[in-house]
Amino acid sequence: ASGYYFLFLELDKKVTGYSCFGPIPGTFTSFDLYWIVVENKSQGYGIGKLLDSKTVDLVREMGGTRLYAETSSKKQYEPTRAFYRKMGYHEAAFLEDFYAPDDGKIIFVKKVV
Repeated sequence: ASGYYFLFLELDKKVTGYSCFGPIPGTFTSFDLYWIVVENKSQGYGIGKLLDSKTVDLVREMGGTRLYAETSSKKQYEPTRAFYRKMGYHEAAFLEDFYAPDDGKIIFVKKVV
């Protein structure tokens, strides 16, 4: 198995959004949230919130206690960071110049127990 799990949300037989997550190798109960994606025209209707909630439920069912999400520190990713904060994630770490000069990695974490 790849260790990647997907949760798809369909409307009118069309994928409108999905999440991708999986256990972090070398840990006992930590999971990575690799993606939450909602098509542009469907954003703002609670689909991302629903995907996050259902993903958290699945992680909990799989024995997970923490869910980690990471993103760029670039200004263009502020809506992503705001989404994570709104969903109850908090900033756990900042890695300066991780992706490139002036583009750090921000790691968010959410307790799921």
